Amino acid sequence: MPNSDESSSSGESNRSVPSCRLLIYLFVAIFATSAIILTLIIILIPHRIKLHVTSLTLSSFSASESQLIGGTWNVVFSITNPDKKTRVAFDALQVSVFYRDCLVGGGNIQPFCEGKKEMRSVNATVVVAAPENLLQWLLYYLS
Repeated sequence: MPNSDESSSSGESNRSVPSCRLLIYLFVAIFATSAIILTLIIILIPHRIKLHVTSLTLSSFSASESQLIGGTWNVVFSITNPDKKTRVAFDALQVSVFYRDCLVGGGNIQPFCEGKKEMRSVNATVVVAAPENLLQWLLYYLS
């Protein structure tokens, strides 16, 4: 006659094998799902546009007795689309020139499209004719 201790221990070991396999299958399924989701995120999310100011020059600066200051700011910046799957359309692009926290001038750039893996240089010109209070403000900060 079999011992009751032997039969209960063999029954417990038989139950633990399927639960161990279930844990292994569950771990493999979670790992595979995570790998698929991570791959889809890397493939489908577009890269960010890179924008760098390459040049900012002031030409034709003038200060007149009529208490106006003026000048022409020439801004050159490069735009890079590192994504090889999407194109980017710029509908409205505004350029502003600040000195510290004071707006000196601004302008708009015509709409354009940036192709896949494309880099382009964009020129913008901002013409400024500012009243005397800006001149006083600039002289205060420059001194």
